[in-house]
Amino acid sequence: NSDGVWSNKIKTIKITIIPPVWERWWFRILGILLLVFMIFLFIKLREKNLKQQKEVLEKTVIERTIQIEKEREIVEEHKERLEIIHNSLSSSIDYAEKIQSAILPDEKLLVDNLSDHFILYKPRDVVSGDFYWWAVVDDLIVITVADCTGHGVPGALMSMLGLTFLREIVTKENITQPDLVLNRLRKEVIHALKQKGTLLEPKDGMDMSLITINKKTNKLQYAGAFNPIYIIRDNELIEIKANKMPVAIYMKMNDFSLHEMQLQANDSLYLFSDGYYDQFGGKNQRKFMAREFKTLLKNCQDKSMPQQKEFLNNTLNEWMGTINQIDDIVVLGLKI
Repeated sequence: NSDGVWSNKIKTIKITIIPPVWERWWFRILGILLLVFMIFLFIKLREKNLKQQKEVLEKTVIERTIQIEKEREIVEEHKERLEIIHNSLSSSIDYAEKIQSAILPDEKLLVDNLSDHFILYKPRDVVSGDFYWWAVVDDLIVITVADCTGHGVPGALMSMLGLTFLREIVTKENITQPDLVLNRLRKEVIHALKQKGTLLEPKDGMDMSLITINKKTNKLQYAGAFNPIYIIRDNELIEIKANKMPVAIYMKMNDFSLHEMQLQANDSLYLFSDGYYDQFGGKNQRKFMAREFKTLLKNCQDKSMPQQKEFLNNTLNEWMGTINQIDDIVVLGLKI
């Protein structure tokens, strides 16, 4: 420089800045296309997976349906078999009930000899383990009410056994004295059931009350196995108690006791099993109890025997309410 002043030449350099790849348009388009492809691929894989799941589910449903159908067929077969068995058992039990009813004594015999009476007979099942029986031998009428071990079919079998033995003892052998009848009946029961008195042996047998009334003299003879009898005279209840042993093998095998009593006109006699006063019911669902049963009998003395039966039956039904009957019931009333 002529002026002695240094000057600098400024060289201008043009720099072009290249944007990153991810900011370029073609990369963005490619990314969008890749995203669309991934979404498409995901949808396809999802559809394929759902299709496979559907196929598996359909296969499972078909297999389960086939299995259910087979099980239904098996259930139907079992149901048909059970219905056949049930119908067979029902027919057998109904026929057993007819046989038991046929074996029970004809009420006409009691009507002809003791006109004012009633029989309240309520089996828990179709057939009963409780039974009643009577027979006339010369001037004597023999009457019994018995409660066999069990109820239903087992009890009914025991009752038929007892009825058969009583016919043999009373009507064929003419044994009418109540204690002798019970002693003999016990021997027959022990022999028939092959009872030995072993510890694990079933203690099948009968509780019963048995009376003999002389129709001419009105003399009463009684013997009982656990079951007493009640006599109501002038609104006072007389209880004649039974021996505390059944008509079966037992830990004590004494002879049954004989009780004798002169009956009077208008006396009411009651023979019964424990089914009535052992029945649960009432507000507290407790047993009716023997004490209330005695009071009930005393309170219906102004009624005829058929009316007493209706009264006892209605009282029992009201007492039971919705509770099922738990035992066989029989109550037999006689008016002298």
